[in-house]
Amino acid sequence: MNMKATLFLAATAAASVSAEFAFIPDVVDVATLYDYNTAPSGSKRCALVSIAMDESGSMKTEQEFMRQFAIPRMTQLLHSSEYQYDHVFFCMHGFGALGVPTGAPQYGFRTLGCTEGVPGTNALKDPQVADWVNESGGFQEDGYNAIVAGINALPGTIVGNTGSIDLNAECSVLNKNFILVTDEVSLACCCCIAVIFYCLSNTPSITTL
Repeated sequence: MNMKATLFLAATAAASVSAEFAFIPDVVDVATLYDYNTAPSGSKRCALVSIAMDESGSMKTEQEFMRQFAIPRMTQLLHSSEYQYDHVFFCMHGFGALGVPTGAPQYGFRTLGCTEGVPGTNALKDPQVADWVNESGGFQEDGYNAIVAGINALPGTIVGNTGSIDLNAECSVLNKNFILVTDEVSLACCCCIAVIFYCLSNTPSITTL
């Protein structure tokens, strides 16, 4: 693994959304987005892990690390007796890929989709949501924008192990986390500071891995 890569884990907040550059269909419609202003009213303990992945050409190793080791470990651990979550949701995003049209908004940010970890395994119900690209080169690898856009793009309903799950209706608690994966170290440090202020009202926990 490229040791320059830096991951930041932070509790997330909310704002608006753009439908540019390959958002999945249910994220385009603002009416389907997660309502951060409504408290969860269900009965299940839920964890949400959103991941924004740098899709520039130097990120192949980091992407494989997340797919093969980090995501399976999180799926297994969060379902375990240590954390006791009933649902562990994942939402995947990409940014900075080569070939984004010139002048495209959101700096190549795109949402690959959301899914749920399968209890008792280390698998995702839909592993295709982690199919990031790593073309040679890159395009304006703006990690801060990816964090904000990823927070904004969270859908209110995710297709999980039992079908479509309304997050606020299903969960009694929804602990939200955001991971930025990039090898732009100075950019990542700036993003860490920005996320602290952005999420301050949610009392975030920031961890550098």
